[in-house]
Amino acid sequence: RGCLKEISSISNLTRLQIDLCDLNLLLLLLQEFDTQKLSGFHIVVGKYGRKSSDLSRNYQFQNSFELYFSHDEPLDDLSSTEALKQMFDPKVTGIIERTENLTLGLSGSACLRNIVPHLGGNGFIYLKKLDLSKGQYECLIDSTTNPIARHAFENLVSMKLRDLKLNKIWYGFLPPWCFSQLQEVELNYVSALEFLWKGPIEPPSFCN
Repeated sequence: RGCLKEISSISNLTRLQIDLCDLNLLLLLLQEFDTQKLSGFHIVVGKYGRKSSDLSRNYQFQNSFELYFSHDEPLDDLSSTEALKQMFDPKVTGIIERTENLTLGLSGSACLRNIVPHLGGNGFIYLKKLDLSKGQYECLIDSTTNPIARHAFENLVSMKLRDLKLNKIWYGFLPPWCFSQLQEVELNYVSALEFLWKGPIEPPSFCN
């Protein structure tokens, strides 16, 4: 913890690569640290028992964020709620909204209504790769009441949804250019999926 405070005190820090065991440590690091000055980052949180990340190699994306809840010991409702509360901390969402490569491995009991606008108010306009596993979602994007979502996923190239509960990917009007760069989609063990999107689609969405 002392090292994290020292890292956050480096005034000229512009790039950050770090692997942390839980969100508490990330919040400690971000307590007095302005993430907006970071020009690049690769942050891994809660990689329980998984193969250690090689943070020394070159990455395809300039900004990456990986968050894993414990799968070996499923979280109860209270623990899951507390973990989600930490994830919605403005310091954390400020990083998530800027990421190009986002991986979320939630617990089976973790429930998110959507990730846009609840988790990414800017519509993830920088996001190129999305990898979701575990957890329960009503939809990924709800544009019925959120005009910002008109720009959601316009630069997304790859989307992987695995071992989770999801009713639909998009709810509401699908505006131009959304998913227009999409090249790869993987749906694996996605339960409760009724349809991919619900609402009108305006060209050139899915134009590729």
